[in-house]
Amino acid sequence: MTVNYDQIAVRYDAHRPSGSDLCFDRLAEVLAGARRILEVGAGTGNTTRFVARSTDATLVAMEPSVGMAAQACAKGVGGEWVRGEAPQLPFRSGSFDVVYSTYVLQHVGDDPLALFEACARVLRPGGRTAHITVPGSYIAGHPLNHYFPSFAKIDLSRFLPVERLAVALETAGFRDVRWDLECEQPKALNRAYLARVESKFLSTFDIMSPAEYETGLARFREDVEAGGGTTQHVVTREAVLIQARCGSS
Repeated sequence: MTVNYDQIAVRYDAHRPSGSDLCFDRLAEVLAGARRILEVGAGTGNTTRFVARSTDATLVAMEPSVGMAAQACAKGVGGEWVRGEAPQLPFRSGSFDVVYSTYVLQHVGDDPLALFEACARVLRPGGRTAHITVPGSYIAGHPLNHYFPSFAKIDLSRFLPVERLAVALETAGFRDVRWDLECEQPKALNRAYLARVESKFLSTFDIMSPAEYETGLARFREDVEAGGGTTQHVVTREAVLIQARCGSS
C-alpha cells in the first residue's frame, strides 16, 4: 500500500519533533564545514529547520510531496526547496559537499544502491553522505506490536538492516562507512502516546488494514483507562545514523 503524503501532511507534522531529535548532533558533525548541502526527502522540514539554523551553508531541500513541502513553507523553514523523488537526484555531478536524509531510506525499496550511487554522483570528491534510520531491533521489540500484530512485519519489510545499508554504500563507492545508535529514555505508553496513535503519527498505521488499526486502537484505549492513564508498556525510541565518505578525496 502506498501512503499519500499530500493527504496526511498536516497530521503527520503535528506529531513530529521540531528543532532537534535523535542523532541530530551527530548529523551536525557530518555537516560541519560544508558549503553546499542536499537533503533528500525533506518532508515537512523539521530536520531542514535544524540544519538551516546549524550552518551557514547553502541548503537544498528535495521533497516529492507538495503537501509536505507546503507544511514546511507554512512554518517558514529555510533552504531552497526543489520538487524531486529519490533515487533520482536532478543536480549536477559534484555539486554538494554533503547529502543526507532523515527516515527516508524505507521509501526507496529493498535496494538502496540506486540512491547511494546518485548520492555519490552529486557529491564532490571526499564529500560525505549521512542517513538517519531505525534499527530492526527497535521495530521488533516495539510495544505497539502488542496491539497491532502486523506492526513489526510492515516496518521490518521497509527498514533495511544497517549492515545491508553499509554494503550498499560500499558497493556505490563510499568508504569509511560507520554507524552510531542513539536511544531516548524509556517513556510510558500512556494517554499522550495514545493521542499520537489516534492521529496515526506513523505511516505504518496507513499501511495496515483499517480493521487491524481500529481493533488495536480500541485495546490500547482499554489498557490506558484500566491503568489510570497509562499501560504496563514502555517504549525506548532508537535511531541510527549511518555515514560514509565519497571514494575519491
